[in-house]
Amino acid sequence: MNSPLFRVRDALRTGPHSLAELARATGLDSDSTALALAHWRQRGKIRRIFALGAAAHGGSTCASACAACRGCAEGAAAPSRDESRYLWLDQDQT
Repeated sequence: MNSPLFRVRDALRTGPHSLAELARATGLDSDSTALALAHWRQRGKIRRIFALGAAAHGGSTCASACAACRGCAEGAAAPSRDESRYLWLDQDQT
């Protein structure tokens, strides 16, 4: 079986996922999943993105890297850790 790092990598290559979604998809506990995410973030392979609440954005959900929507500046609550998603950046499948 693949190591936890590669299991998380492979799951992230299917699209952005939250910590809980990754733990379910890989069969890992949340601590192991968080450690794998920290490893890939340190290596620059993933990006943490936020899904801000729909109410704060006129019914739409923001899934940006928090650079352009200005929801926070307009009084939207900061996203919680549970709302974070992780996106694999390296499209090389080798």
